[in-house]
Parts: sequence; C-alpha cells; structure tokens
Amino acid sequence: MEPKLQIIKNLQAYLQECISEKRYIMSSGMFSRQATLAYKEVALFLLSLPKLSLAISLDIFLENHFGSKAPIMSKSSMSKARYKLSHKLFMDWNQQLCTDTYDYMPQKTWKGHLLYGIDGSTGSIPDCAATRRVFGLRTNQHGQGTLARFLVCYDVLNHYCVRSAVVAYTTSERAVAYKWAQRLDPSGIYIYDRGFASFTHFWLLNRYNKSFVIRCKLGFNKEVKAFVESDLQSSVIELSANHKAQKQLREMGINASKSTSVTVRLVKVKLDDGSIEVLVTNLLDSNKYPNDCFKELYFKRWGVEVFFDKFKNQMDVEIFSGRKPEAIKQEFYASVFIYNLQSLLIASCEAALENKNIDKTQPHQINRNVSFGLIKVKILQIFLLPDVSQVLENLQRKFLKNTLPIVPNRHNPRDKSKKRQRDRFRQNTNFARAS
Repeated sequence: MEPKLQIIKNLQAYLQECISEKRYIMSSGMFSRQATLAYKEVALFLLSLPKLSLAISLDIFLENHFGSKAPIMSKSSMSKARYKLSHKLFMDWNQQLCTDTYDYMPQKTWKGHLLYGIDGSTGSIPDCAATRRVFGLRTNQHGQGTLARFLVCYDVLNHYCVRSAVVAYTTSERAVAYKWAQRLDPSGIYIYDRGFASFTHFWLLNRYNKSFVIRCKLGFNKEVKAFVESDLQSSVIELSANHKAQKQLREMGINASKSTSVTVRLVKVKLDDGSIEVLVTNLLDSNKYPNDCFKELYFKRWGVEVFFDKFKNQMDVEIFSGRKPEAIKQEFYASVFIYNLQSLLIASCEAALENKNIDKTQPHQINRNVSFGLIKVKILQIFLLPDVSQVLENLQRKFLKNTLPIVPNRHNPRDKSKKRQRDRFRQNTNFARAS
C-alpha cells in the first residue's frame, strides 16, 4: 500500500476508535443518542474549516454528506453539538498524522538533522467576555480587542507543524518554549529568533540534549558584547546563570545556583547589507558545523514565517465560526491538522512534479492556495470512503495542474513607511460571509 494511503487509513481508524471509545467528549452521556449531528459529523464539520456564515457552512456540509436527503438544520443545532467535543481530538489526531508521516514517508534533512523553526504570532479572535477571560484584552491607541498567541514548532524542510499551541495573549513565547524543551525530538536542530534568547532557554535545551541555534541581540550580555567587538568569527564560551535565570530554574524545580552554567558557541554571521548578527548554539563541533554554514542554517528559519503567512492569509485562521474559547481552540487545531494533511498530499506528488519540471527552465512547486481549496471540499470523502485511492489520485492530478515557479533568493524589503494593515480577515459578529 502506498504510504499516503496507509496514513489516511490510520487516520480514519483513529477517528473510529475515538467514536467507539467516546474519547474527547466533554462529559459522559454526550453523543449517546443517534442524531444527525453525531460525533463523526461534528468532527468532520469542524475539520472542513467553516469560514462562511455558520448556517451556510452547515447547509453545504449536510448536502455534501447526505446528498438529496440532507436534513435542514438550524445553526443553533451545530452550536450546541460542537461544544460536546473537545479540541484535544484535533491535537492528538494531528500527532497521529505527524507520527505516521515521519514513519512512512522519506524526509528531507540538513547534515542528517530535521530542521525545526519555533516561533509565535498573534491572531485576532472574537471579542466577548469569555474570550477576554481566557485570552486577555489588548488595549492600544487603536482601541480594545481580543488577541490570542499562536506558537508552532514547524519542520521547515518538510512543511509539517509538529507542535502547536494557542494561548493567552499575555503568555510569553519563551514560557511556552521552556515547557516544550523537554518534549522536542532529539534528532532535530531547533532554530529561534532573538525573542527566545535567554540563559534559561540555552540551559534547558542543552540539559535535554536538544540542538539549537538562537539569534541574540548584539548587546545580549557582556560576553556577547566582547565577542562582537573582537575579530573572532566563532568562540566557545561558558555562561553562568544570573539571578533572574536562577529564579526561573528554581520555579521549574531545578536546583540552580550561581555555579549553574552552560557551554555555548557564539558565531558571527555577516548579512548581505554588511551588518552582523550573532547566533548562539550548542553545535560545538567546528569541523562538522563550520562557521560558514550558519548563515544558510539560520536562513532556513524563514520557513516558519512563510507558514504563518499561509496559515493566516490563505487558510483564514482568524475567521472563526464560534465565539467561545473552546470554539477558537477547535478551529485552530483543526487548521493545523488540515495544513499537515495538505503537506502530506503535496509531498506525495514530489516524484511526478520532478518529472514535470524536467522540461521547464524554472522549477515549479504546488500552489498551496489552490491545493488547500481542493482539499477542503474533499474532507468528507477522504475520511468516510473505505477506499480513497481514486480521490487522492484526482487531487494529485489537480495539484500538478496548479503550480507556481520557484523564485530563488526572493527578497522583498519591508516598506516601513507604509502603515501596517491589521485585522484584514477579522470576522465581526453577525457579519460572516454568505458567499
């Protein structure tokens, strides 16, 4: 059996197990009666990522599911049914998808390592009393609004989001990264921007044997300042915990003192405009990891920025069909699942795409915007049909007809003189699109 077919079969089986064992229901007794909006229907409706008005989205879903015998149901029926199901279904279902994908599919690596970019972004969410309590309130010169913080651990070479979180706006990105440190895949290299640089983070990643590259400010501490002023391109140094780091580590149950230290390597990277960046890493072997490889390595982090662009602007993750915190979490984690499913199906087209590129002067890649739209309308078939081979073959043909040229070394400088456009896709209450 083809790897993608086996993975889809496993995902179907996982959903059926959850239904049979009544996992992820919010309380016992829910989904106990036969109903049109049963466990499977609610899960697949949320997985279809409804972005139109709830009534229209539900009508389309029921017609696709039941055909000419589709019942007519009110949007309040779905509103009640969805809160019987926990968002944790999509978190664990996505973990199943990632585990199977890395088991069955070949993956691209850099010097034998998977590369992960870890970063965060903020997203607009419906503003109501419940979301304010859970996610917090942002107040600035433009007024008040509710934001959530999205964080991801993203495989930048293979395009899978292997870990994600939607948390309160007031939650520090570093705080989430600290919690993730122990659970990360030890075979990968983790790349962070300068917002994640701290002694505590260096120490935790090193303690749990996780390879990292973290950009830091040129004035991060006295050791970094001295390194910047020197003629050295690389230097291995020992950093000691300051009072703040000692306190943070003690709060995590770690017996830290002023003698607590971590050995790291500082590397200078010269950018095209002549400016200097400093990277902190525990890749200490200069033979295996020479200084000149770090510019390319750190640039790979840009993949996580591209992920957020597609996640927010193509998948419209900031448009939610519900207003409660649980609805926000359901649709966020369902979106991550669909993004990874899309990456799986795109990866399965790679051999055919290479053949198609032979006759082209410029290599092409699958258009993710089009492929996302194509997958959305096939969700029911993918997860309900016992044999999905024909569905996936049709999707692959359509993917290969919708490609874009790859522009090497593309660089679009940010125009800081332009006012930043915010909340482009924010959904106001009672104004979801009907078409």
